[in-house]
Amino acid sequence: MRGCNLTGKRFGRLTVLRRDDEKTNKHDTYWLCRCDCGKEKSVTNGHLTSGSVSSCGCLKREESIIHLKKASNVLTKHGKCGSHLYTVWNVMRQRCNNPKNPSYNWYGGKGVKVYSGWDDFAEFEKWALENGYEYLENVPRNMMLSIDRIDSDGDYCPQNCRWITIHENSVRALEKRYKNAKRTNRSTRAGSIISMDCV
Repeated sequence: MRGCNLTGKRFGRLTVLRRDDEKTNKHDTYWLCRCDCGKEKSVTNGHLTSGSVSSCGCLKREESIIHLKKASNVLTKHGKCGSHLYTVWNVMRQRCNNPKNPSYNWYGGKGVKVYSGWDDFAEFEKWALENGYEYLENVPRNMMLSIDRIDSDGDYCPQNCRWITIHENSVRALEKRYKNAKRTNRSTRAGSIISMDCV
């Protein structure tokens, strides 16, 4: 194909105008092309005939915009991205699934998992609203509802979760740490040390 004349031929959005002698490549020929959007671009013979280049770059930009819009629609179709419940859902999944999350060691790192049905926010929201969660406005942060695992060694799943206020959750966590600390002190005096489970 190196010796073929491509002038006038069309490749995707590109129409070949003429050979571009200003660009040289000992292995291939450059062709000056005009894109449907009006821009001109020099493309090698090989890239045109293989189909690896079919526009001036506008096609990839358009595809990227479409992809981003689709991704954005998936994330925002429920309209709850800025809500407290969405934040709870996102934080829960991050600390169980993302090793880079600062809390991962106490959750995913300890084997705590999130129920697979809750990968979909709509399913999580449905469970939340049927089990005591309410969308409230102008509520002090410590009175906002927080998801709580009844068995703190268990997974995040419908059977093991409930809604309590952030204040109640903090008190519960402190009580657990206090009990663990007392147990550690007793064990230390007995000659064996039990590490605290700071969840």
